[in-house]
Amino acid sequence: MQRNKENKGVIGLSRTRIES
Repeated sequence: MQRNKENKGVIGLSRTRIES
């Protein structure tokens, strides 16, 4: 569960950075 949250956070950060 912790790993999934970390993975999602990394993807969200990367996605936000690309979208910005």
